[in-house]
Amino acid sequence: MNACGLAAEEIALWPVISQDVWTKLQNAKAVHNFEFTFRPNPAFMPPDSSSIFGFKQAGDRYPDHRITWKVEVPKRGQATSRARGHRRLQEDAMHFMSELGYLIGPSGIERARALVSLPTEDGHIKEEPLDFLKHHVTAKKRVEVRSSEDARPRYTAAVEAIMEAAQEHMNDLRGAVSG
Repeated sequence: MNACGLAAEEIALWPVISQDVWTKLQNAKAVHNFEFTFRPNPAFMPPDSSSIFGFKQAGDRYPDHRITWKVEVPKRGQATSRARGHRRLQEDAMHFMSELGYLIGPSGIERARALVSLPTEDGHIKEEPLDFLKHHVTAKKRVEVRSSEDARPRYTAAVEAIMEAAQEHMNDLRGAVSG
């Protein structure tokens, strides 16, 4: 669509985290650990400032490796230190996940997950694993880009399919970009 000049600005499409998972991360009483795995791709590395986890440095040092980062709050130690660690990890995970759409795909993010404590309706706390790649908003649409009468590509069909999918997932999409 960008090559055809259908819009004044460049259009970028990527999956976004579902509102349900994003809300769970936001409402977590504690984030116990956060982990992600990626394969460096020099052509698609995000800018140095885009993440707390130093993609650029890791990618430069280990260009042909599969890299896993895991940050975990220790189960032992002072309660105040653990609480501060849980809060910091929650903030960092939210920051990272807000950039996930840019990072999925060509940059090679293969796994992104966390273990969180969530309040239950009966006032208790339960631990729940969150898998951010499994729970992102995506939609598949079959698009006929060539009609039987005309051999020329029908780019409007692709745009219409995107708009239809956006309408179907409007609440999740709004929640994802407002998070």
